[in-house]
Amino acid sequence: MMFRWLKKPLVFRNRGFLPFFYFFEVRKPQKQNHMVLLLRNPIYTQLLVINMRKITEDAIKALYEKRDFKRDNTEVKQVINYMSATSCMVMYLHGNGIAKLERNNLYIRHAGWQTNTTKERLNGLPNVNIHQKDFTWYLNDRRWENGNEWTIV
Repeated sequence: MMFRWLKKPLVFRNRGFLPFFYFFEVRKPQKQNHMVLLLRNPIYTQLLVINMRKITEDAIKALYEKRDFKRDNTEVKQVINYMSATSCMVMYLHGNGIAKLERNNLYIRHAGWQTNTTKERLNGLPNVNIHQKDFTWYLNDRRWENGNEWTIV
């Protein structure tokens, strides 16, 4: 249950004083899609909530389940290399490959597009933490120099 304070006070003026009584209403909580991670730090324990969009969650699930997926600007499909008789699963954003799962190894890149959408899709992958500072991308707290090339995670 969630409580929300009402903004309008109930005022009694008949006794010469103005006590304010605030009432609250009970609302049902809304369903939220998020992952909760508990980060342990030598100094403190912090609860971090990562909101992941539904399309990102579904695309990553399809990538690891090795099945095709397409919704809006995101697509996951199997790519077969007939010369080496191998296949891999690739996640595409606007037609550019940004994540590749090959022989249980995860490769990522931003394909020259350092956008918030690319960052959000890649941050949904396990063991990937991308943040930006002064227009520079950092992958797992290291400067990500060449994001156009496939980087193993």
